[in-house]
Parts: sequence; structure tokens; C-alpha cells
Amino acid sequence: HLGCPPSLKEVNNIIPSSSFWLDRIASSTQSVPDSSTANDAVNQSYQKQTMFAMARLLFDSLHLFYEDCKLCRNSRGKSWTILLGEFLHTLCHKVFSTGCMEDFVDHYNRDGVVGTGVLDSSIATPIVVVPRIRISSYDRPPNLFAWVDATVRGDEDFKYPPYSRIDDSTDRFFSSVALTPPASCTLCRLLSILYARDTATGREKTKEYVVGASLDRQTIDRKLVLTMISQGISDPLVLRNELPTGVALPFMEALRRCRTNPPPPCDCSKKNGDVYFSSDAYELIGRSDLARMQLQRDAASNVKRNSSGKKGVEEMAVGLARTTRTQTGATFDPDHDGLSTLALSTSMLYPHDTRIHEVGRLLRSSRPSYLRVPRAVEVSDHDYERLKQEKLRLLCRRKLALPVGRGMATFCTMESSAGPMQRTSAVPAEPIQVPKLAMAGRVPPTNATLAFDVSECPSDMTVWPDFHNGVAAGLRLPKAGDMGSGQITRTWIVYNRPPPSASPTPPPGTHGNNHPPVKDHSHAGLLFALGLQGHLSSLSMTDVYDYLTQGTVTTSVGVLLGMSACKKGTCDQSVSKMLCLHIPSLLPPSFATMEVAPPARTAAVSGIGLLYMGSGHRLMTEFLLGEIGRRPRSDGIAIGRESYALSCGLALGLVNLSKGGDSESGGGNVGLSDLRLEERLHRYVVGGPEDPETKSKREAADRAAAGIGAGGAAGPSPDQEKCSCIYEGENINTDVTAPGATLCLGLMYLKTRNKSVSSRLALPDTHFLLDCVRPDLLLLRVVARSMILWDDIEPTSLWIEDQIPVIIRRSFDRMVKKAENTAGFAGLASFAALHMQTSQDHSPSRTANTSGGSNAVDFIDAEMQGRAKSVSEDEAKSGDLPPPGDGETEEDVDVDRQAIRQAHAHIVAGACFGMGLRYAGSGNEQAASAIMERVEHFIRLRDESDAISVALRPERPILEMCLCCAAVSLAIVMAGTGDVHVLKLLRAIRWRCDEAVRYGTHMAIGSAIGLLFLGGGTCTLGNEPEDIAALVMAFFPRFPRSTSDNQYHLQALRHCYALAVKRRLLHAIDIDTKENVFVPLEIVLNGKVEVPLRLTTPCLLLNKGNYSQVRVVSDRYYPASFDLHLSNSSDSHLALFVKKKSGHLSFLQDPQSQRSLLVQTGGSGGGSAIELIRAFTEDQKLLAYAKYLCDESRKGVRNHGTMMSSKNKGKPTGGGLGSSTEEFCTEILHECLTKEKTEAIRMYLGLRHAIISTENGAFSVDSMWDVRIVRSYYEGIEHICASPAPRSLLLSFDFVASVCENLDAYFERKGCTGATLISYFESRVQWESLSKDERKLMGCFLVYNDVPYPNTSSL
Repeated sequence: HLGCPPSLKEVNNIIPSSSFWLDRIASSTQSVPDSSTANDAVNQSYQKQTMFAMARLLFDSLHLFYEDCKLCRNSRGKSWTILLGEFLHTLCHKVFSTGCMEDFVDHYNRDGVVGTGVLDSSIATPIVVVPRIRISSYDRPPNLFAWVDATVRGDEDFKYPPYSRIDDSTDRFFSSVALTPPASCTLCRLLSILYARDTATGREKTKEYVVGASLDRQTIDRKLVLTMISQGISDPLVLRNELPTGVALPFMEALRRCRTNPPPPCDCSKKNGDVYFSSDAYELIGRSDLARMQLQRDAASNVKRNSSGKKGVEEMAVGLARTTRTQTGATFDPDHDGLSTLALSTSMLYPHDTRIHEVGRLLRSSRPSYLRVPRAVEVSDHDYERLKQEKLRLLCRRKLALPVGRGMATFCTMESSAGPMQRTSAVPAEPIQVPKLAMAGRVPPTNATLAFDVSECPSDMTVWPDFHNGVAAGLRLPKAGDMGSGQITRTWIVYNRPPPSASPTPPPGTHGNNHPPVKDHSHAGLLFALGLQGHLSSLSMTDVYDYLTQGTVTTSVGVLLGMSACKKGTCDQSVSKMLCLHIPSLLPPSFATMEVAPPARTAAVSGIGLLYMGSGHRLMTEFLLGEIGRRPRSDGIAIGRESYALSCGLALGLVNLSKGGDSESGGGNVGLSDLRLEERLHRYVVGGPEDPETKSKREAADRAAAGIGAGGAAGPSPDQEKCSCIYEGENINTDVTAPGATLCLGLMYLKTRNKSVSSRLALPDTHFLLDCVRPDLLLLRVVARSMILWDDIEPTSLWIEDQIPVIIRRSFDRMVKKAENTAGFAGLASFAALHMQTSQDHSPSRTANTSGGSNAVDFIDAEMQGRAKSVSEDEAKSGDLPPPGDGETEEDVDVDRQAIRQAHAHIVAGACFGMGLRYAGSGNEQAASAIMERVEHFIRLRDESDAISVALRPERPILEMCLCCAAVSLAIVMAGTGDVHVLKLLRAIRWRCDEAVRYGTHMAIGSAIGLLFLGGGTCTLGNEPEDIAALVMAFFPRFPRSTSDNQYHLQALRHCYALAVKRRLLHAIDIDTKENVFVPLEIVLNGKVEVPLRLTTPCLLLNKGNYSQVRVVSDRYYPASFDLHLSNSSDSHLALFVKKKSGHLSFLQDPQSQRSLLVQTGGSGGGSAIELIRAFTEDQKLLAYAKYLCDESRKGVRNHGTMMSSKNKGKPTGGGLGSSTEEFCTEILHECLTKEKTEAIRMYLGLRHAIISTENGAFSVDSMWDVRIVRSYYEGIEHICASPAPRSLLLSFDFVASVCENLDAYFERKGCTGATLISYFESRVQWESLSKDERKLMGCFLVYNDVPYPNTSSL
């Protein structure tokens, strides 16, 4: 703080008191009477010395106070300042009038405070005159402005005590005279830091003395800012408004340099000795954007917890929410699915096309489908209605599969709305609305709505689609703690619970009770979504019990999986008990007959894996290992056995995630070594006799369940329940155990590169072994090997080819070559016959099992076998075919070609899925290109009818599954990118909607589209072990056949991808307008500064490495640098605050930078200034300045202004000052806006006003000091830290030179020349003989020319 000037009343109290004490001092200086004794003489001498010391202290205090008050701009011209100056002049001139204080008298005369007549006569006329006593302890009058002038000029020989020494004694001195804190002390301390020199000796300070580091301009400027903050100066307006122009100029220059090169915001805990700026420091240099960023970091690190910091963070959060609501148009969502608002919220991510509108059209399930059925002339009305219903059934099948993809596209896109929670939470206060599944069609041309006839459909057709619809609606809510939102309360969840209603009988497996069950399956999905987002833990266990006992099977699934996901990795005992109650194997024998719905049982086992994720829990590991191969004891348990075994394998992999260890160090978890996990899981994969130890435990458990003790009868009881669905032999049923065991090995040894385990999952290398493995299990083996050999995956097509065994690749290449030969001219007749047979395979009446064209494939196989003998010898000689392997003859060419087709398709799809997991969320173009090539290959096999495609095509269901797997893999790699080329490819796959396309295919393609636009382009997928496990659970490559199919994979697990989603949108917000803006950035990855990643906000930070630093590299915005320290596992929504430079438009308004102020025609004189700058700034002060001082249409209003009197209006004032006020103001406005120095406008106007006032006879010594210090500053600016002057300064050199030339010319016209100085030094000016104007003119002349006091050295 520079200090507040005292009031006039306080000054009037100071002067009489000072006069009284000085009168006492003067009286004490009289001679001692002769009659006095010797002791009295000593006492009188001591009193004189004491009074002289007090007099010096009092006078020096008043003089320093007088100099201190001249610093404050708002005290200039006040009557009390002149009053104090004239009082001090009277003391020096009349009280001590023997010539000892003439330098002080000259000093006050130069200031122009003499002869004003404001001093009271009783004070001005002293009683006693003191002979030959110098009442000041200083050799010459302390002059603060002169010291500042010498300091900025770099004059090392110039010293002015007490300003030359600033230490603790100076503070004590000022405090002793009740001037706390003084402006002079603060100014001296700041100047000593800015000029980095010891003002007591004139020598430069050492580097260690200043900051302990390199003494450069940047370091000194930053230390100056920190010192200003410590001195209480937190607003640059204090410098501009209170300090004189010349004094404030060096500090404003330093603040401007810091503004363009500030230190990056950082956490207080990571300062490490570097210069750390607080939010107040950033506000001082004019970087409010960095101040907000620092507030965010302080709040996040729990360092700054005062009320102002909390208020700033709350205001920032409210401003962001308000901006987002305005841009997204949250009030317009007629379908309540979030797709309508998604197009508005992502308009800046995809500004050049309407891809997001297309995604909304593809994933929307709340509107009737467009139903167009061509009608032949002979078709009756009844048959036509039947055809429309058949077509509508196919469209409704696709529509029921869309909610999964819609949940991905609208993930975490719901913003806060009006309500009591809007200030602190992004959760709506009203109940969430779940969109309806429109089971209807829109028939052109009248657009009449045709309802779908569900009378012939299963009763549970919409059970799981409704569940997915509820999950999609719930996933729109933000995660717990994301964007300042708190956890959803129990009241809100219960409030959203639908009331009991009379609905059709639920599917089998519903818990029986006396209460009416809740039949709203969408609410069950909502509960699961709340668990995935971390909100379900607010429910008490009694609420969970009510849901489990009064809900449907979908409600049980949603609660079990939701609670497990919410408590992921915590091993919570209450949740564990809840899950164990739904697993029959963990129940006591007396509860063994209790029926648990297969989906609920599977969900409970999956929940065990999520709850104990990464814990290596031995009890759960042993239990899950036995459950993979457990044989059913009843027909009820046999239902959904494949899905249950798969979930057990996945859960076992989650519990021991990445715990396997590598091949060099051996096993990972020593406490589990006795379980022989690797051996037993391998037996589940390859089959064979059951392990004896496992068999004995199983038989003991069966006897215990049957009620037979160890010493009981040998035979089973007559009422023992047995499974009559399937007979289990002595060997392990690998059709059930292999999928879960394979993926379990992949998850346990994820990223370990264990060669031993990967070799156990090797693919068959002979035709005989190939016949022993189911083709779809080859896909899982490739995926598991890819997870184990994580670092060996390469984003190339060659790596995909290398995953195919040589025997399969050689046979497939032979098939390709023979198909090409068959398609030649010699095979045209065969191809014509083939086309006739395959024309019926694509008709809608063909079933899914025969639509693949098996007859055509058999025909081609026979044709190739017939021609094989005639061409085999020539082909072998020419080398067109690969040579046979070791021990293989030409007769081996006649192999099971269908097995080769199936194995090749599954292996390629598995390789694509493994590559997708490896580069999940990375946007890797090479990996996407390799996978896209395989997707296009599958599309050709499905759609084209040429001989090659028909010869290589596997069965249609297999082809559809592999195509979906590859498409999902491509979407996993490009998750959140919204790549338009991938979107076009997925849209082409989705186009087909016939009887052969199953419900799972529609779900997979919809999921791929949703992944591509994950969170509307604001989210991506992580690639940490827990993220990979979640993706494997969600995108298991076995999709359901129908809407109620849970046989091979529980449909609810399709939403586990939410556990791997990372919100990493980086968007820039203009701190002045609070709007999202486009800003080019450079992002440093993995510390590689040489090769930065160039992006433009808003942008998605993909999994490309560890983000260490981000830099703003735009000419339109102030430069800034931020430390991110963001890894691939981070989940954060980053808001980057930026500050736009004046004179520039945003990238949205001016994409090509062709409308900036620098390229505007007219520059400083063309057009109206107010119209010119209105588009570039919203600063009301600048707009008012342009309106009243620059607009030529308002000249008449300013004729009586203060800038220029009417008699001088329009008169040229010299170069650089403009020929008129309008031209000058417009010129400096243009210069200050284009060079980012709007704070210099006041300085320009102040100096020009000083020149004009001087020419008009209104002399001001203060203005002369401003001009003199400004001139000295620019003359000695190279002395600052011994570095060259910057190119751009606040005041141009031409303007300063013009001001000095005008003053020199004016003084010359007034006769103030060298002769005047000579006369001043020889005879000394008789100030009393000069008039008031002459006295001011002489003072201005002496101050401007830096004329010292006469005979100063002799004093």
C-alpha cells in the first residue's frame, strides 16, 4: 500500500504543534545569564543539545513527510500540501535566516509552494529568530524525485540520504514519526529490487544477494511483483492512479514484461525453490486467466482455504456451468435422450460438418422409424400390411439394440439445471426422465404412425432393452466428484423409484414375496448406471434389501453389479455378503435348493470380481477357480451355465489382475502358488480328465449337498436332485470352461510378457490340432496372448498376419490363389452358374444359418478341387503358391476348407481386438488403418458376390460376429475422436437390416458408433490394467442372438466400459467473456520438448503418453505455460483460462487472422474510432475514451474540455503529439491496442497535458518531474540488469523525444537559456522579487534541466 494522505484537519493540527516546539527550541538558544552557576551552564548546554536533536528530528520528519506526500497523485494540488511546504519554507527562511538553510529555501521555491498566502500569519511570524543554526541533519535537502531520477538514469555517484539506504533502520525511523507505512520506503525498496544494485554503494548486487539464481531481467521482474504483493500492492490501478507518471513508468514496464512471460501456475507443494506466483500476483500483472488457474490448483491441493479463495472457485464453477448451459441449450431436449443437446454442446469440437447430427439420427430410439416398403401391383392390402409389419419388426430389432451405443455417446453430458443444487452440483434436482423406446414406424408420404404388433413376440422381448435404456439415461449423469458435483443423495434415488404398478408377469427368476414388485426395468438400469458413476453407495443396506426383495431379476442384476462397481477394489464386507447370498455354491447345504435367477447368479459372480479387483484374495480365488469347472447339480443351475463360467473366469482374472508375474521372476503371488492356477486353468482350456484333487473336492461337496456324511451310506438318497439337461463325462467340458479360463490367464498375466503362459495359449500348428479346437476359441486365445505379450503388439497389418499360424495362412493363400484362377476367363461359365445359385442366398426369406451361401461354397470347393490337379504342377513350377511345409505333400491341399475359413476369420478378428485393447483410446492412425483394412475385408466377404469372396466366406453368423468384433476394435482405438472416415465405414455396416442381421450385430455396430463419439467427443478410454479388464468384460466378442439372450454373456456387462472411460477434454475459456474459444496449443509428451503435439482447443487428450506441459502458442492470446502431469490413467476435465490480446478477434470470428486491428484500413485516422475498436474490446473505459476523445462527430462537446483550450484547439503541437486532440487520441489508441499497452494511454495523455498546460502558462513542477524522470528512464533503460532495451516500450522513443523538444523550444521562447543558469549560479535568484508565474517558470526550468542547488558543496 502506498499510504493514504492525511486530511486537511490533521495537517492543520501538525503545523501549530511543530511551530510550538520549534519556538521552544529557538528560545533555548539564547545566551546563558552571567548570574547562572556552573551547574546551570552545564544543564543549559545539555538542554540545547537535546533541543537541537529534537529540532532536527522534527524538521527532517516534516520534510520527509512532505516529500512522501508528493508521491500520491490524489494529494497533488491539495491546499494542505502547499500549506505544509510554505510552513517549512517559513521556518527555513525566517526563523533560521542566517543562510544555513538556503538550499532548503531554494528547494521549496522550486516546488512553487512559496507566496501562496495560505499559511496563517500567527504561524508564519515566529517570536524568536535563531542565529546560524542548521536545523536539518542532511547535507542537502532530501529530494525523492531527484533520487528516483538518478536511479533510473543509472548514476552511480549520486546519493540521496535517506533514500540511498533502505534497511530495517529506515523502517524504524519512519515508524518513529508515525508514518506507517510510508510511500517513500515502499518506493525505494521496489526501485532497489528493480535496478538490482546496492543503492548505498552504487555497485551492482551479486547474483546470490538478489534471488539466489541468475540475475536476469525475468528473475528481477518476478521478484519485484512478489515484493509488491508483500507490500500490499495488488492492483495495478494503485500505481497508475496514485504514483506520478515518471515514477510509475518503470514499475508498469516491469509488470508488462511479466505479463508476456509469467511463471506457470503450479501447486504450492511443487515450488522447489522456483518463483511462485499467487493469484494476487497474476492479477497484479494483468493475467486474470492465470489467476483463475492458480485458484483452481490451490483449491485442489487444499492449500488455500480462505473465504476469498473459496468464493473465487465457486464463482468460477458457476460461470462454467452457466456458460455450458447457455451453449448446450439444456432446456431443449424433447426426446429426453441427450442427443439433441449433444449437437449443441459439441459444436466447437466438430464445427465444419454435421457428423454429430448424423450420430444422433443413427442412435436415436425414441422416435418412430422411417418405414418404406415398396408395394407390387399384385399385393393385396392384407399382404401389404403383413410386409410392413415384417419390415417394422426388423427395424424395431435394430432400435432395441441402440440404447447401449446411445449411453456411450451421451456419457456424462447432463449438466446442471435450475434448482437448489445448481451452484454446487451438476446433478439435476428433478427426477431423471428415461426416453421411451418407440416401437412404431413412420410411413411415407403421409408420415402416418404404424404401431408394431407385439402379439406374436415373446413377452420378455423388451425386458433387457428397457434395462439398457435405463442405463443409458443414468450414464448421462456426471461421475461422483466430477466438475464440482457431489454424490447423489439417497433421497434423490428413492424419489426416482417408480411406484408399484400392475404389469405383466416378469420373466422367470423373479423373487417371490407378498409385496407388489416394481416392473420398471429401466429403473433397474438406472440403478446400475448410478453404481457405475459412483453414486449408489449413498443407499443404505435396508434400501438395497428392499430392491432385492421387491424388484425383478433386472433390478437384482442392477443392484448387485452397481454396488460392486461403486465399491470396486475395496473388498467391502457388507457388499460381499450381499453378493455371496446370490451364489448357490457359497450357501450352506440347507439353502442349496433356493432358486436364484441365472442372470442374478452371474451378476453376483461378476460383482465378486469387481469388488475384489486386484486384491489377490485367496478365498475368492480358490472359490472362483473351482466354479469355472463346476458341474450343474440341477436343471435350474444348468441354464446360463456358459455365461456363469465365463463370468467366473473374468472375475478370477479381476481378483488377480496382473498378479501372475513374468517368465523371469516366476510366479507373482506367492500365497496362491499351492493352488496351481496356471496348470488348472490350462486344463480348463485344452480339456482332458478332471484333476484328481478337484474331482475329490467336487464329490465331497456333492455328498454334502445330498445330505450324506463321510460315514453314511454309499449310495445317493432317493430324493437327490440331479441335472437331466446334459451328461458330463469324465473329461472337462471345454465348450463351457475354455472361454473363461482363456481370458482369465490373459488378465492374470496382463502386460507381464510371460512366455511360458503365452506358449500354453499357442494356436494349433497342424490340421489335426485345428480340428480339436473350436474356431471361436482361437479368437479368445489370440486376445489372451495379446494381453500377455502386451509390448510386442505392433500397429501394423503385418503383426495381424503374424498371429495366423503358418498352416492356416498357407492353406488360406492357396484358396485365394485358386479362387483367382477360377474367376479367370476359363471359369466364366462356372461363375455364371455360381451366381445363379447364390442369387437366392441374399433373399430375406433365407434363414440366418443358410444365408451365408453354403451351397455356393460347396459348388466352388468342388470346382476348385476339379481344377486343382490340372494346375497344381504348373503352379508349383512357377512358384505362385507357397511351398508345402515339412512333412506335407501336395495331397494335403485337400483340407477342410470351411475350418480354414472359420479359423482365419476368428484369428484375424482376435488380432484386431487385441490391437484395439493395446491402443485403446490412443487414436493411433497406424493401428486404426490396420484394423480398418480388416473391417473392409469382412465387408467384402459379406456383401460382394464375386468368386473370391464366395470362396473365402465363412458362415454368415461367424462372419457377422467377426465383422462386429473388428468394428468394435476399431472404435476402441478411435474412442472419442469422432473420426469421420470411421463413421462412414460404420454407417455402411449398419445400413443392412435384414433377417440375417441379428440383435447382437445391431448392438455391436451401435456400440462402435457410440464409442467413436464417447461422451460427445469429450471422453476416451484408459489403458491401465483395470481399464483393459473392463473393456474385455464389456466387449466380449460373443453378442446375443435375441433381446433376451444371456446364454454366453450377461447383457448387463456390456456397460462395464464405463469403468474405463476417462474424461480428458481440454477446452479454453476466455477469462473476459467466459466463453469457450479456439486456441492453438503445444503439448509436451513424455518430457520430449523437441517434438510437441500441436492441438487446438477444445481437444481430447488421447492416450499418447504422459502429458507434462501445455503451452499457448497463439498470437491472439497472451502466452502461457502450464504443468499438466497427466498420465493415461488420469480422469479430469481440464479448463484452460486464456486472455485475448486487444486488437485481435477470436478464431471463430476471424479464422484467417484477416480482420485484426493491425490489418484494418484507416489505421489511426480512417473511420470512427468507436466503430473500429468496438469489435476488439468490451472495456467500457476504452469505449468511452474512443467515444468522447476520438470520435470526430463529437468535437463540439469537447471544445471546453481539459485536453486543449479553445484558443489552441487544432493548433499543431509538434511532432509526435498530433495536430489536434482527436488525431492524437486516435493515434495513441491504435498504437496501444495493437501493441498491448492500453495502460500507457493515461501516460500519453498526462505528458501531452503537461506540455499543453505549460504552453498555456499553467506551470507545474510536478509535470516537469514526470518529463524529466521519463527522459532519464529511457536514457538509462539499458542499465536494467545490464541487458539491451526491449523493442516495444510503453512510451515510444519518438514521443518522448518530441515532448523534450517541445519543452526546450518553449523555454527558449521564454528566455530561459544558458544565461539564465549563469545568472542563477552567480547572483542566486531573488525568489521574492519574482512574480508568482515567474517563480513557477523558474522552478520548472531548474527542475527540467537538473540544475543543482548553488554552493551546495560549501555547505
